Amino acid sequence: MKDSWSEKFNEIGRTETITDNLNPEWVKKFVISYNFETVQKMRFEVWDLDPDGKEFLGHFETTLAEIVAFSGRQFVKKLSGIPNRDCGDIIIVTEELSSCKQIVQMQFRAKSLTKLSWIWRNDPFLVLSRSNEDGTYSVVMKSEPVYSTQSPLWMPITMRVRSLCNGDYDRTIKIDCFDYRSNGDHRLIGTCYTSLRRLTQGPNDNKYPVVNPKKKNKNYTNSGFVELESIAVTEEITFLDYIRSGTQMHFAVAIDFTASNGPPRDPQSLHFLDIYGGRPNPYEIALRSVGEIIQHYDSAGMFPAFGFGAKLPPTGEVSHQFPLNGN
Repeated sequence: MKDSWSEKFNEIGRTETITDNLNPEWVKKFVISYNFETVQKMRFEVWDLDPDGKEFLGHFETTLAEIVAFSGRQFVKKLSGIPNRDCGDIIIVTEELSSCKQIVQMQFRAKSLTKLSWIWRNDPFLVLSRSNEDGTYSVVMKSEPVYSTQSPLWMPITMRVRSLCNGDYDRTIKIDCFDYRSNGDHRLIGTCYTSLRRLTQGPNDNKYPVVNPKKKNKNYTNSGFVELESIAVTEEITFLDYIRSGTQMHFAVAIDFTASNGPPRDPQSLHFLDIYGGRPNPYEIALRSVGEIIQHYDSAGMFPAFGFGAKLPPTGEVSHQFPLNGN
């Protein structure tokens, strides 16, 4: 790959070698950061590896934007690079590296929580943690406390499924209910366990007794109940989803020709025309920077360009909207 301002390509990886095959399907995948705002040029080279060396079989150059904007999953193009020879085809299969793009919104309430103070009622809040492979738990969310109540209704929680359980609906989720303390020494009311798969079954099947392990004895049962009030799982729509579904981007531009920008012969003017050095002016740089990116997302390939604030021949009248190419 190389950036638009670079002169040479840098190797970002190579596949495994498949021996004695004219139709190879390589297994190795390449993870590439896709940046919409830059031109990411790519070059694919195919080589034949022999015991005594390697032989060039062909190459293909494109941009990552062209591959991403392709409507199908398989991007098929001709290899080239060897004169008077059919080098075959290259097939590039792409997918967005996001195994789980779902968002879950949940709301919990509690009933009959045990008071931890003889005088004041609880200020309860929830802490959700997901289980790790080593048996430990990692906190993924803390709710706001609801003050002075034994039966709180917490605000809805919105988070990515990937953050909650790493996309594993059967992974254990621990719910701790604490009594808030302003000094940070929060008191545990009780704990319960569930999973996202069970939570998605709805409020009727998700009522949990919260248990404080330090209070377990023959007379202790629980410290109240935490219930699921509502849940909704939705799919997050990404920029690539729009592009793959056929979204087109159109680029139109209007250039200020008024005297406020100065005469085009003035090197300090945004309209300066460097006839001898060929250096582009700020307008040309801006147009090329945007146009080179947008062109891959516009199948028509036509970009309306207008001007305003100029005296047009032959009458010399000032026009506030005219096509730059006269069409």
